[in-house]
Amino acid sequence: MKRILALILIALAEVALVAASLFLTGCGANNTEQKPASASAPSTTNSSSTANNSSPSAADTKASQNAASVKETVIRLTAKRFEYSPSQITVKKGTPVVIELISKDRLHGFNLPDFKIRSDAKPNEVTRVRFVPDKTGTFTFACDVYCGDGHEDMTGTLVVTD
Repeated sequence: MKRILALILIALAEVALVAASLFLTGCGANNTEQKPASASAPSTTNSSSTANNSSPSAADTKASQNAASVKETVIRLTAKRFEYSPSQITVKKGTPVVIELISKDRLHGFNLPDFKIRSDAKPNEVTRVRFVPDKTGTFTFACDVYCGDGHEDMTGTLVVTD
């Protein structure tokens, strides 16, 4: 009986967390684009949020409006044995980026360690990864799901300019 009560309490806590997250992200507030849940830098990414019980302040609302008005750079990245297309992506520092990952043949990985981004590229399914580049330079991304001989050559380059 104690175990069942503990499981119910855990489930209720998870529901409360999801509800708080939806409230803080403005989910359902006349958004025209459906966005997947975040984790901490991207959207199959890692975006951490802190929940509190207070109402959003005017400053928070203005910051949200400014963030919403910034144009995202959307890049479709196709994975297939043993390459990404395009193999080089150029973006601007501070501009939100959405990488739409799709695999043409099998499960592949996408790992961009310099930005702490990791996701799967699934066959015929788009996975969106959102992040904001916060540093300039040239960074390597790679497949981190073994896909056969040649897997180690499945890399690409992200160039972030000012």
